[in-house]
Amino acid sequence: MLMAFEQQDARILADEILRLGIYQVEVDARRLTIDLGKMLRSYYDAPARSVNMGQLLTRVLNVSARHRIRLPASFAVLGKVFANVEGICRHLDPEFNFTEVARSYVGKAMRSELRSNDVLTELYRTLVASKDFLFNLPEHLDRLMRKAVEGTLRVEFKHQGLDEVSGTFERAANRISIALIVAGTIVGSSLVVTAGKGPISLFGLPTLGVIGYIVALVFGVWLILSILKSGRPK
Repeated sequence: MLMAFEQQDARILADEILRLGIYQVEVDARRLTIDLGKMLRSYYDAPARSVNMGQLLTRVLNVSARHRIRLPASFAVLGKVFANVEGICRHLDPEFNFTEVARSYVGKAMRSELRSNDVLTELYRTLVASKDFLFNLPEHLDRLMRKAVEGTLRVEFKHQGLDEVSGTFERAANRISIALIVAGTIVGSSLVVTAGKGPISLFGLPTLGVIGYIVALVFGVWLILSILKSGRPK
């Protein structure tokens, strides 16, 4: 992460945060990269000796929290330690450059890591896994092509989170249908009233037309209440 900061590379910084952090929901990596880039831009013109690493780590924590990424507790402790150490060093030497010193230690750590036996072991395991994959690939491709030719190849798709969308479309379609019925009932009742045919009701209007208006009123009120109820926050 220090190297990503030195290179002003928000994408690498975002990748490291996603690798370190814990998150329960899908994180928008593009949005995270943009927010980290905005944070890094505030350090573009700042001299290295004026950069407070403790403050920088705290800002990284804040950006991560906005994206609902929880970094390890040791990360916050590290930020406090950096702030204290940096303050002591600058009190002893106002020209002390924490970033420059940290960069040299990062280089030593990387060289030590590359020289370790663990790297050779991991490389050997990767080569073995690659060998098995390459040797088994023709057989897997042959099986896949045979199923495709025989028509027995089956591809399954699984959707997630679309049940609520489907329910929303269904409710919208029902409301449109009811609205059309209400509109049609009003138009039909108006035609009956205008023609003046059929038994006369208490209102001096044809009974059939009055019944149509009442039905349209009931459905119209129900439709309005349904729309208002669905618009309330849950």
